[in-house]
Amino acid sequence: MAAASHPPVNDKHRGQFFAPDHFFRRLLVALWACIFLVGGFLPIGGVHSQAQGALLVQAPDLSAFPQVTVQFKLPISPAAADENLELPDLRVLENGQEATIAWLEKERSGVHFTLAINGGREFDWRDPDGASNYQKLRDLILEWTSGWADGPEDEWSLVVSGGTSVFNLTSRTAWQNALQAYAPDFRSLAPDLSSLATAIKLAEARVVPFGVDKGVLYLTTPPTVSQIDEIFATAQQARAAGIQVHVWMIGDPIYVLDDQGGSLLALAEQTGGTFFQFSGPETLPETRSMLSDLGFLHTLQYESLVRSPGTHSLQISADLDQGTYQGDPVPFYLDIRPPQPILVDPPGVISRSEDPAGPAITSGALMVHDGGVSLYPDLIFIQIMVGFPDGRVRELASSRLLVNGVVMDVNPLPPFDVLSWDISKLTQPGEQTLEVEVVDAWGLVGRTNEYPVRIDVPIPEDDPGLSTRQITMLIGGGFAGLGVLALLAWGAVRWVKQHIKPLLKWFPPRDPERKQARSAPVSSVIDPVLATLIPLGRLDPQWEEGAIRITKHRVVFGGDPRQADVVLAGPDVGRVQACLTYDGQGFWLADLGSPSGTWVSYSRVGRQVVRVRSGDMVHFGNCGFRFTMVKNTLPDDVHIQPYEPLL
Repeated sequence: MAAASHPPVNDKHRGQFFAPDHFFRRLLVALWACIFLVGGFLPIGGVHSQAQGALLVQAPDLSAFPQVTVQFKLPISPAAADENLELPDLRVLENGQEATIAWLEKERSGVHFTLAINGGREFDWRDPDGASNYQKLRDLILEWTSGWADGPEDEWSLVVSGGTSVFNLTSRTAWQNALQAYAPDFRSLAPDLSSLATAIKLAEARVVPFGVDKGVLYLTTPPTVSQIDEIFATAQQARAAGIQVHVWMIGDPIYVLDDQGGSLLALAEQTGGTFFQFSGPETLPETRSMLSDLGFLHTLQYESLVRSPGTHSLQISADLDQGTYQGDPVPFYLDIRPPQPILVDPPGVISRSEDPAGPAITSGALMVHDGGVSLYPDLIFIQIMVGFPDGRVRELASSRLLVNGVVMDVNPLPPFDVLSWDISKLTQPGEQTLEVEVVDAWGLVGRTNEYPVRIDVPIPEDDPGLSTRQITMLIGGGFAGLGVLALLAWGAVRWVKQHIKPLLKWFPPRDPERKQARSAPVSSVIDPVLATLIPLGRLDPQWEEGAIRITKHRVVFGGDPRQADVVLAGPDVGRVQACLTYDGQGFWLADLGSPSGTWVSYSRVGRQVVRVRSGDMVHFGNCGFRFTMVKNTLPDDVHIQPYEPLL
């Protein structure tokens, strides 16, 4: 029974143990074995496809630019996996400039795990209770995988000798069932390295998403001397592919002291895995930390500083307790261009005339040229549309109109697509150059091409004037006429004194009481006129019929007859436009939130009242008036003559 439980050791496992040329190498292996015998389960840090201390950084996601999203992985090591990475630990450098990180999150992507079994007679060694070495380790693996934290990309493979292998299962339960079903006659199996080679090739060829890692657990008997070189080659292959290999050797611990066990130790050490030797009486290994550093990635988002097209550089570094981890610079190309404003149906020719054929668009500042004629229009609206050549639509910050390089109008607030051009000072024909400039939310400036506009203005014919002789005759005739009028007036006064005044003494004097009664004032029913609003640009004889007389201390202007005291006709006049108030000493005007705005002498009025003085020009949208204060009453039969400037 004892012989069956503990078969004799094969002396071939020792190889040329005492060869002089292998002395130092075997001394190193002996030190490894001592550490193993003390610890039982030897974790060995290793190197993967990424360099020690280096971050793996993906190309950034620019779809939400200027918000840039980047995924990265910490180095594969238990120490790095235990680090709780926080925002203050990270730095993002964009073209050498540090950017502000908005948020950071850690997620588990998954692990492609492969269990490779190289069975032999050592697997069937049993304890006094009849439990084999393989059964103990299999039950431990099943218990470990039952508590596995699933990742979205987990896959499971089982590569065995003398049985059925399964590959890339997405169901952990199906994989566990395949492992439980594997029960060959280990005493009849001839151990080889085919299961290890297949597992490494399978993991190496598998294309996985970023963040998904590959791990192999290799259950094996001690290798033969002829298999040592192949194991070392397999270790290099797994290291280059970034595959973490954990080795559980089932056999006599003496193998750890020679090259045969040393090759398995090197396989685990070079790939970052762990090594465990088991012959039956040893304590089973702790599996909780196995593969715990695999399958994680971090995602961060930051505000990009890039404002020009081209290839740029991104670098991420992390300062943790284990040291500084830094990724290689990642280049990325960004196509970012300024917004492109376009003029919508701009006028090629603007004709200013004395009598407009259509609605006279006016700011109220109608200019009078040398001929004494008001010209229409004096306000032009320029409409634009804005495109984004780089396909990244964003908000605008402002728009402005330039004429001959001089800023004529600025829109610091929406809407940005309509700008006004005051042409009231253009009284001579000529050509003007228009440009529109817009600034987007990123500070990029776009400008239209120069657009020429011709201004047509009627030029009055020159008055030939009067000759010197005609002027002399007019002056002489004027003086002669004045002399005749003075003589006639003197004669009339003299005749009245001589003939009419003596007759008045025969008439009795008038009754004083009657005279007082007749001179008593008649009560008036007409409200006193406090001020008037005279329409601008009206020079026809009936102009005073359109004058608005202010007789109340509070008057509301607007287009809704039910809400406004004075109804204004105009397409841009609001239902309730503005309010004019008289406080006994002066008039005050305030806008009531109209869409087109209220203006006093070309300054826009808000909801705060402003003082209005006699002679000011008041605009309700495009309806312009000149404001005049009246101190006394103004009956309906009083007429106001238009002011004619003295030229």
